[in-house]
Amino acid sequence: MNIGIWIDAKRAFIWRADEPGNIFELLSGVDDFHARGGYGSGVPFSPQDAVSDTKLERRRNQQFQKFFSAVMSNTEDAQKVYVVGPGHVRLGLEKYLLEQWNRDYAMVINTEAADSMTENQLKALFRNYFNSIATEN
Repeated sequence: MNIGIWIDAKRAFIWRADEPGNIFELLSGVDDFHARGGYGSGVPFSPQDAVSDTKLERRRNQQFQKFFSAVMSNTEDAQKVYVVGPGHVRLGLEKYLLEQWNRDYAMVINTEAADSMTENQLKALFRNYFNSIATEN
């Protein structure tokens, strides 16, 4: 089974070759953190308590791992996975696939950078990609 995934920090669109007319949308639930400065104690000229960036980053990474797991739970029967999307989330999913998921399932994983697209553009992109690799084999 061939699976196409478009992913960014807010959502993922999953296309399955056995249902080529449908695209499934999965929201990430990852918080958009904006760490701000600390707070004062109310005493003039006292030091401020800083916001822990590592704590926020750790929480964000855990949320991404949960999101990646949810995305991949929809693709357990995949033999070939094509992941597209902007930025670091696409690369994070690729790393997750190679480290966590590919141990249990034999699948071919390809990734490519892509901007946001409409659902019809995504369907065409995934259909063309899998048709092109089918003709190569």
